[in-house]
Amino acid sequence: MSFFQGYLAEGTGGPNGFVENTASGYARQAVTFAPLGNGNTSLAAAVIYPAATVATTVTQRALYDASTSGNLIMWWSADNPPSFAIGSSDLLKVGSLSHTFPKLYNGAGTGAAEVDFLNGEKIGTTALGNPIYAGHYLSVVNGTVAAKSTV
Repeated sequence: MSFFQGYLAEGTGGPNGFVENTASGYARQAVTFAPLGNGNTSLAAAVIYPAATVATTVTQRALYDASTSGNLIMWWSADNPPSFAIGSSDLLKVGSLSHTFPKLYNGAGTGAAEVDFLNGEKIGTTALGNPIYAGHYLSVVNGTVAAKSTV
């Protein structure tokens, strides 16, 4: 069981929202986050974005449950915002995105039985302490996070 399986998006924004990259050739990338351990999770497999078609700086990252459209699960400020020249690409190594979700860990190693989060609520932090925000009403059941269909 993983903490999250879905799609990683890159863009800009701030604490009030996320604005996804719209450059030609950009696409969300499939991603898996490892199961929670002591309330922590990290990128379980490497992620490689296609070569940039325009120079860009990624100031925010986000998780979605679909490759296009779908639900914005959560977003956060990039710990060290990378910049990319035309033709370069973003490579995220295993473990390079590390997040802490203390409210989701029950001490038994399996994660909280069930915790609900509201859209915009701070739900965790990045490795450098940047807040991670819920982008949708979320449900976390046995350590796996997903969009909740009803409030």
